Amino acid sequence: LLLEEQVNQYLSTRESQRTPLLKLTPKSFRLKYWGIRFKQAGFQAPHTYPEGIISGVCYLKVPEEDPVSQAGYLEIGATPQGLEPVFETIRIKPEVGKLVLFPSYYYHRTIPTVSNEERISFAFDVVPRK
Repeated sequence: LLLEEQVNQYLSTRESQRTPLLKLTPKSFRLKYWGIRFKQAGFQAPHTYPEGIISGVCYLKVPEEDPVSQAGYLEIGATPQGLEPVFETIRIKPEVGKLVLFPSYYYHRTIPTVSNEERISFAFDVVPRK
């Protein structure tokens, strides 16, 4: 319920900035979510979620990483090698309890971790109800 409230708030604060895809935001949606756990050299390759309209991640356990290398950061907007960049690339430092929401059509990835400590998060997509 709390997650749905955050998604609704995210959508309402961007009402005036909606892109053509977000203008199709349905009144009813479901959350599709999964857990992510990895250690040293763990990462997520660049990807999008074509089924979703909004994607997100919440960090539950985050080891200390070198802030200079930005190991373990969430990178949003960079496209895979060979594709023309469309959006500005931003990097977000993971912190326990931090919730990050973004349009599902943005490429996103995790920069490989360096720490050998366990890292736990959950990710999700906001999917229109059919």
